[in-house]
Amino acid sequence: MSSSDLKVFSFIEKRARRWWHLGFKVLRFLFFSLPSGRTLSYFWHLFRGQLSIKINGFSLELDPKDRGLSRDFFLYGNYEIYSSAYLWKKLDSKKIILDAGSSFGFYPLLEAQKVGPRGRVYALEPVSRSFALLQKNITNNKKQKIIFPYRLALAPQDGIGIMCIKDRHNASFLSGYSQTEKREGVSKEKVRTVTLDSFLRNKPLPHLLRLDTEGMEAKVFLGGKKVLRAIPEIMVEIHPHLIPKKQFLAMCSFLQRYGFYPEAIIVDPYPCWITPDKKWKRLALLFSYL
Repeated sequence: MSSSDLKVFSFIEKRARRWWHLGFKVLRFLFFSLPSGRTLSYFWHLFRGQLSIKINGFSLELDPKDRGLSRDFFLYGNYEIYSSAYLWKKLDSKKIILDAGSSFGFYPLLEAQKVGPRGRVYALEPVSRSFALLQKNITNNKKQKIIFPYRLALAPQDGIGIMCIKDRHNASFLSGYSQTEKREGVSKEKVRTVTLDSFLRNKPLPHLLRLDTEGMEAKVFLGGKKVLRAIPEIMVEIHPHLIPKKQFLAMCSFLQRYGFYPEAIIVDPYPCWITPDKKWKRLALLFSYL
C-alpha cells in the first residue's frame, strides 16, 4: 500500500469513526428513550409549549424552556431517586423543613406529603421562572397551608445579588460566589440574598435543612452561625466539579465544630445519555447533630 493510499485510508477511517460515534449516540438515545414514547411526547409538548408530569401522587408543571430538571423529569419520569427515597425515610409528621434551592417544587411537595397538615415547609428559590412554577405547583396540589415559598437566595450576607441563569435552570448560580463564574449564564437577574440567621429570625427553627445551591453550600453555612446548632439534620447536595476539595473539607470541618457529623453519603446516577462521564457526579450528604 502506497503512502497516498495510507492517507486516503486514514482519512476514511477518521470519518468512519466520527460517524460511528455519532451513530452510537443516536442508537443509545433511541434505546433509552423511544421505547417508552417519552421522547416523541417531549417534542410534542415542547411544540405545544406545555410540560407536566404526575409523580409520587402529585402533579408537576414543568418549564418547556428549561433544558435541565424539567427535561430530565419529563424524559425519565423521576430524578435523584436515592436521595429522595432516603429523605422520605428521614421525614416525619409535624416537622418543619427548610428547603433551599427548591426549583419548581419537587422536593417541597415531597416533604409536604410526609410532614402533613401540621408540618411546615419553607421553600426558597431564586430563579424567577422556577419560582413562578413553584408557586403554581403549590397551588395546583393544594399545599398552600404547608409550603411557604420565598424568592430568595441564601448567601453569606444579606443584600442584593445577581443570578446568572443557565439554559439548565437548576445549574444557575449567584454571581461572585460560585466556582462556575467563568461560565456565563444566558441571562442575569437580580435577587434578594439572605443569611440563614436572618431568614430564620422570628420563625420556628427547622428540624431539617435541605441545601442545593450549586457550589455555594460551604459559604451558605457561614451565614448560619446562630441557628446551626438548633437544626438537627442537614442534607447537602454536592457537585464535586463545582466545589474544590479544600472547600469541601473546610465545610465538613466547619460543620463538625458545630456538632455535625456525616450520617450517610448518597450517590445518584445522572440520567443523561449524551454525557456518560457525568454519570456519578452528584452526591447528597446527610449530616446529623450529635
